[in-house]
Amino acid sequence: MIGDGRVSSTSQQLGVGNGQCEANSRFVVLESAVRAGQATADALVRELGTAEPWRLAELIGVPVALRDRCRDNPRLRSEVVDDPPTIVLYTEALADVSRVLVLRSPRLAVVPLDTIAVAIELYRYLERARPHLLRGARREWPRVAREIAAHAFAQDLLELPFFPAEIDAVDRLSRSPAHVGVGRD
Repeated sequence: MIGDGRVSSTSQQLGVGNGQCEANSRFVVLESAVRAGQATADALVRELGTAEPWRLAELIGVPVALRDRCRDNPRLRSEVVDDPPTIVLYTEALADVSRVLVLRSPRLAVVPLDTIAVAIELYRYLERARPHLLRGARREWPRVAREIAAHAFAQDLLELPFFPAEIDAVDRLSRSPAHVGVGRD
């Protein structure tokens, strides 16, 4: 859990205008995003009786489609498309990143990457199509806060021992010229 609850009251006492207050306000939003993701995962598990993302998607009524690669962005691993609302997993990109994780950071490969992707995209689907199922989330949050909520949702749902954004960091690092060919972290 991020923070101990004191940041919220501190930022309110400071008011608006100085850099420290703005940093505190951003921290409060990010802390709220983590809590919203966790609360949404907990509520769905209680309501639907499962923490398995594939089953949750089925129960909520959002299909999951498998495609080889995204033509527009070959590195894209997953997304929610709108017409009809569908979670799309790009299997080749997922396999590429899975290989990187096994080689460079095996602790991040404890749950199949496609299952983590379904969990993250399920939260994004709820944001777009069923916001009434979200707990504590705000539409006006910046994109980074919504991403953190989606990752916290997946972490809580799957009881991951890491924050899913670490997968993105390892993937980016593995593609940087300074780290190509470097072994495990």
